[in-house]
Amino acid sequence: MAIGSLLRDRDVQYVALKDDATNTWRILDTWNAALKEFDVEDDIPDDNEAVQIITEAAFIALIKEATRLGVLENASLGNNDVNDEDLLALERENQELQEKLSKIEENVVKYKEGPKKPQYSENYAIKDRAIQAIINLAGMADVEKISEDK
Repeated sequence: MAIGSLLRDRDVQYVALKDDATNTWRILDTWNAALKEFDVEDDIPDDNEAVQIITEAAFIALIKEATRLGVLENASLGNNDVNDEDLLALERENQELQEKLSKIEENVVKYKEGPKKPQYSENYAIKDRAIQAIINLAGMADVEKISEDK
């Protein structure tokens, strides 16, 4: 059975495979007419016009340039099962979960800091010091009285 007709029906036109032995990438154009003569069991030679060979250094340069241009951000990994509505719903859910996480993290930080001491006005602080001084003086008078009783 000819492989060309089987490959032409694929959704994905190109297939890439890395050869670790030679540090090269082989890219097969599955829709290329040159594959019509091959059977399913046949190996496709590297010199076939449907095969492109790229060195690893060239591949890395290609990825760097594609990243710089922003092409990789829009790349699809072939998962066509998710439609735009589902993707938007997942993004909204992700945003909501991120907001909840932020609030929880804020609460954890507040809990670790412990309760904050209340801020008082300067007037209140002066009165509080005066009361503390009176209590201390009253306590000293009691101590003197106790020491005199001996």
